Amino acid sequence: MNHPLKSHFSYLTKLSRWFSFRARWQGHSFGVSLGSRLLFWVLGTALVGIISMSYLFYVALADTAQSKIVSELNTHATLVEQELIRVEAHTVALSDAVTAMKDSEATDLEQYKNLTFRFFKNRIDLAMSVYFGQTPFSIIPDREGFLPYFYPDQQDDNNLGQLLRSPHQNIRYTELFVDDNYQKQPYYQVPIAAKQATWMEPFDWHGITMTSFVTPFYDNSDRLLGIAGTDVNVTAITESINRPVVNGEGYFVLATGGGNLLGYPPNKAAAKARKNVADIPELQSVWIGLEKESEGLFQSGDQFWAYQKIGSTDWVMLAAVPKWAVTGRALLITFGGAAGVGMLLTAVVVGFVSQLNARLHPLVLACQKMIATDIERIQRLQTTDENWAIGAEQASVEETIEDIQADELDILSQLFLQMSQQLNQSFVALEASNQNLNTALAQLKSSQTQIIHNEKMSSLGELVAGIAHEINNPVNFIHGNISHINTYAQDLLTLIDAYQRHSTHSSSELEDLLEEINLEFLNEDLAKILQSMKIGTHRIREIVLSLRNFSRIDEADCKAVALHEGIDSSLLILRHRLKATSERQEIKVVKEYAQLPLVECFAGQLNQVFMNLLANAIDALEERVLDTLPDTPSEQATAPTLWISTQTIENNWVRLTIADNGSGMIEKVRSRIFDPFFTTKPIGKGTGLGLSISYKIVTERHNGKIRCDSKPGAGTKFVVELPVKQ
Repeated sequence: MNHPLKSHFSYLTKLSRWFSFRARWQGHSFGVSLGSRLLFWVLGTALVGIISMSYLFYVALADTAQSKIVSELNTHATLVEQELIRVEAHTVALSDAVTAMKDSEATDLEQYKNLTFRFFKNRIDLAMSVYFGQTPFSIIPDREGFLPYFYPDQQDDNNLGQLLRSPHQNIRYTELFVDDNYQKQPYYQVPIAAKQATWMEPFDWHGITMTSFVTPFYDNSDRLLGIAGTDVNVTAITESINRPVVNGEGYFVLATGGGNLLGYPPNKAAAKARKNVADIPELQSVWIGLEKESEGLFQSGDQFWAYQKIGSTDWVMLAAVPKWAVTGRALLITFGGAAGVGMLLTAVVVGFVSQLNARLHPLVLACQKMIATDIERIQRLQTTDENWAIGAEQASVEETIEDIQADELDILSQLFLQMSQQLNQSFVALEASNQNLNTALAQLKSSQTQIIHNEKMSSLGELVAGIAHEINNPVNFIHGNISHINTYAQDLLTLIDAYQRHSTHSSSELEDLLEEINLEFLNEDLAKILQSMKIGTHRIREIVLSLRNFSRIDEADCKAVALHEGIDSSLLILRHRLKATSERQEIKVVKEYAQLPLVECFAGQLNQVFMNLLANAIDALEERVLDTLPDTPSEQATAPTLWISTQTIENNWVRLTIADNGSGMIEKVRSRIFDPFFTTKPIGKGTGLGLSISYKIVTERHNGKIRCDSKPGAGTKFVVELPVKQ
C-alpha cells in the first residue's frame, strides 16, 4: 500500500536537493537566482520600451521641427503681407483724398501737388514714391495729363525731375506726363483695363528691385478720374527675410506668381536679375511640387520646403531647411536621451536586484531550516512498509540536478500556497458576513426611516388638527359677528348724522369733541377696518381648512380623493415661502391641471409627498438666487418659477409633474436623491429623509412610480405616477 506521507516526503526531498544545488552553484550559475533572471527580463523589456519610445519621441521632435518651419514661414509671410496691405490702404487713402478735393471743385495744380507731397512724407518705410495721375482733363480741366511724382534722390545722373529746396533737398519732384508720358505706360493702362487695383510686375530702378501698387479711382458717377499708385522697395522686403529659418539653418525665397525670383539667398545675383525658377535646377523641381493650396510642406531632395502665398499679391514665399537640420538634431537629442536613460535604468535595476537578493536570502535560509525540520519529523514517522521504502528510493533516484528549474520565488510560492488558500477561505467568509451586515444595516435604516416617518406624521397630524380646531372656533365666532358689528356701527353713525341734521343748537364742548374724534374720517375708516377684518378672518378660515385637508387626521384609510386639493393645501401652507424677499423675487407658480378622476390613496401620506417635493423645489430656487452674481441686474435674471401639472395617462393612471428652474443637479447627486439620509443641504437644514420617505410612500404604499430628471443649469423635474385604483 502507499504511505500517506510518501508524496509530501518526496516533495520535501526535492526542495532539500534544490537548496543544496543552489548552495553549490550560487557562485557559478548566474541564471539560477530570481534576481539574475529579473535583471535580464527587466533590462530586456526596458530596452525594447526605450527603443520604441525613442522612435516615437524622434518622430514627435521631427514633426515639431517641421511645424516650426511652417510657423516661421507664416510669421514672415504675414509680416510682408501686412506691410503690403498698409501700402494698399495708403494708396487708396490718396485716391479718396484726390476725389474729395475734386468734389470740392479745386482746380489749382499746386493744391494737388501739395496733397501728393503730404502723402509722400507720411508714406510707410517700404514706399519709395506716392503719386496719382489723371485721365485727360478729368481733374485739372485745362491739362490733358497730370501726374505729380515725388521720390528720394538716388544721386544718379539719370534721375528725373529736380531737387526740392531745404529742408527737403534729398527729395526730387517730376511731372511724369512730361517726363514719361504715363498714359502710354503699363502701370496706367493695366489697372484701368482691369478696373481694379493691381500689383505690377517688379522692375529695376536705380539698382533696386521695385514694384508698383496702382488702383483706378472714380467720381460719384463712376466716371474714371485717374490712377493712384505707390512704388514699393522689393529689395528691402527681401533683405528683411534674409535670415535663417530654424536653428541657424535654412533660408527664405520670394518669387512672383509667374516664378520670377525676388529674393534667393543662395544666388542673390539670380534674384537681382529676377530670373525664373525654371532657370534654377534646384528650384525647378520645387516649383513643380507646389500645390494649388495657399500653403503647404513637402520634402524635395535633402531639404524640407514650406511655402505660403502672400495674400495681397500673387507672390509666393518659400522656406528651405536642410533635412539633417531637422532630423539630425532630433536624432541626436533622442538617442542621447535614450542612452542616458538606459544607463540610469541599468544602474537602478542592478541595485534593485542586489537588494532583492539580499532580502530573499534570509527567507530562503528560513525555508531551508523549516524543510529540514519537516523532513526529520516525517522520517521519525517512517514505517517498515516496503512500499514506503521503494517509493522513497525511487523519488531519490528520479531527482537529479538537471530536473531542478525552480527559483526562490517558485519555492516561496509553493510554501505559501496553503496559507493563501486558507486566507482566501477566510476572505470569502468575511465577505459573506460583510454582505449580511450590509443587508441588516439597510433593513435597519429602512425600518428606522419608516418609524420616524410614522411617528412624525402621527404627531404632525394630531398637532395640525388640534391647532386647526382651536383656531377655527374663535375665528368662526369673530367672522360671524363682524356683519353684526358692521350693522350696529352703521346704525350708530346714521343716528349721529340724523341728530346733527335735526339739532338746531350744539354746545361748544360737543363741537370740540366732534372735531377731536374727526367723525367724518371715523365714518369712512370704520367701514374699511371692518372689511379688512372680514377678509382677514376669511383668510384664516382658508388656512385652517388647508391644514385640516393636509393632515387628513380622519382619513387614515385608503380612500378616493381629489389630488388637486392636496396640492393646493400644500401650496397654501408654503405660501409664506413663495412671497418676495429682500434677496429674491416672488416665486411664480404655474398650474396646468387636467381633469383628474378621484384617486384611491392614503391622502395624508400623499400630502406629505407633495409637501416634500414642493419644499425641495423652493429650496432649489432659493439656492439659485444665492448663487447668482450680486451685480446681475434683476431684469436679466430669470424669475424663479414652479410648474405643477397633472394629466391622465394610459392604463388608468395619473401623472403629477413638479418642475423648477433652479440650478439643477449633477448626475452623481441625482442618482442618490432617494437614498435614506442623503442630503446636499448644510448641517441643521436637512435630514435626508424627505425624498426617501416620499419614494417609499409612492412606490410601496401606492404601487406607483417616482423619478427625478435634472441637469446642471437646467432645473429639476419630479414625476409621480399613480394608479387610480389600488
